[in-house]
Formats: sequence, C-alpha cells, structure tokens
Amino acid sequence: MPEAADRYYRPSSAAPISGIFTMLTVGGLAAMVMGAIYALVSFYDPFVVFSFFGALIIGALGGSAVDYGARVGKVRNRIVVHSVSIVVGLFLVYVSWVAYIGLLTGSIILSPQIIWQVIQIIAQQGVWEFNGEEPLGAELYVIWVCEAVMICGLVIVSGYRKRPPYCEACGRWSEAMGLEVRVSSDCRDELVQVLETERYSALMEFRSEIIHDSDYIQLTPYQCPGCEESCFLSAWRVITEINKQGAWETRTLDLFKDMIVPREIIDGLTSFPQEVPEDEEGDLSEDGYASAESEAVDD
Repeated sequence: MPEAADRYYRPSSAAPISGIFTMLTVGGLAAMVMGAIYALVSFYDPFVVFSFFGALIIGALGGSAVDYGARVGKVRNRIVVHSVSIVVGLFLVYVSWVAYIGLLTGSIILSPQIIWQVIQIIAQQGVWEFNGEEPLGAELYVIWVCEAVMICGLVIVSGYRKRPPYCEACGRWSEAMGLEVRVSSDCRDELVQVLETERYSALMEFRSEIIHDSDYIQLTPYQCPGCEESCFLSAWRVITEINKQGAWETRTLDLFKDMIVPREIIDGLTSFPQEVPEDEEGDLSEDGYASAESEAVDD
C-alpha cells in the first residue's frame, strides 16, 4: 500500500523551451499593450490615486497573460514561471516609461540610459500636483518605485495560479468533470483516511449520512480528457453561517487537493446519492468501489 503522500498529484517541474518562449511572447505582447494604456492613464489623469489603481490592474492583467502562456506552453515549474513573470513585469514598467516619455516629449526613446536621464529631469521639474503641492525629487522617486513594485509584484503573484493536475502520458491538463458531490461534514476525517488508505468500499458507509446545507464536504473530480485514466479528486468544506455583522457568509476550506484515485471511484461518484435508507445500501461492488479497492490491494 502506498504512503499517504503518494496518493496526491505532484507537478513534474517540467519547463519546455517552447513553453518558456510562449510565456515570454504572450507576456511581452500583453506588456506592450498594458504599458501603453498605463502611460495614457498616467499622462491624462490628474489624480495619482487613479494611477495607483491602474498599476494594480495592469499588473494583474500582465500576470494573467503569463499564466495563460504557461498553460498553453505546458510549463509546470513554479520557479521558471516566477522568473518569466519578473522579466515581463520589468518589461511592462519599461514600456510604460517609453510610452509616457513619448507622450511628454513627442519622441520615442528606447535607450534605457536616455530614459533614465529624462526621468531625472522630470523628477527635478515635476509633472503634476497633489493637494495643492507638486512632488519633486525624492518624493517622485518613491512614488515611481512603489508603482513599479506593485506592477512587478502583481505580475509575479498572478503569473502562477492554481492549475489542475497534468497528465504526463497524454501531455494535457486535466479538466473538472462538472460533477459536484456532497458528503456530510461529520465524516471529513474518516473520508480522508479512507481515500488515503484505498479502502474504497468504506465509501458506501457515507451514503446514509445526512448532509446539511450549512456545513458539508464538496467533492470535485478531475480527469484527463485524452486518456480518461488519470483521475483526481479534490474536496472542500463549505460552511455557511452568520458573521459578526449579522449577515450570512459562506466560507470554503480546503480538505485535500488533487488526490489520485482510480477511474472506478469517479464513475461511482456520478451516482453517489445524498441519503438512502439503511436497508437499501445494496452490494458494495455495484458502483465499482469494491473492485477498485481490490485492484489497489493487488498493486
């Protein structure tokens, strides 16, 4: 019987060269568009607060572009994705300055050295007022650094998001099956133990448990769309209660993610009822649980 840690999917940390190129291409194109838009906002918008919000938005969008490129390029290495995100974030800041200086001077300057010289001149002369005061020198540098940090930080954070398990055999990301099964929250600890120890026939015991809408376990299966043999299961605890403000609030807590399970378990979940009388439990093997358990023992 495998260890509990072996029951969960772990990314291979693969980073194909083509995938890295895809991330750089998609992220670079997005940076050019977002940088130009941000420059327009900063140039025509007299309120610095809007510029900060603009920095947050373009940073998040730039990161989303990197994330999309990583998915298309099948990159599963977090360090590589973060590294590309840093490059894209810095390029986004560079493009925004190129576009901003172009709007300010009417000339397109691409040289980083000359751009830095222009930035120094802008810092000495000032470009806008805030609350009747015109920031100069160190104040402007602090504002610009904060904007750059926000942009790069959000690109990094948004660049690597939670992804479904990857099927190494087929070279495809798994997909949610659109099936959500509820299980009583009272048996959450036992559920994890049963699945980790591959005692699948014990899943039938959960059929008679009553599910409460205010506190339950939600099971979501994933499978590879190519081979349909790579199957995974994730679970969340969903709690609905009244918060301190007196309003209803729903919280979702991770129970486990991306547990590797046999296909028979997924098939059995498609007909998993919420509640059945004790005298209608039926044969354990009819939903495939018993057969899946026997196969796990044989392995």
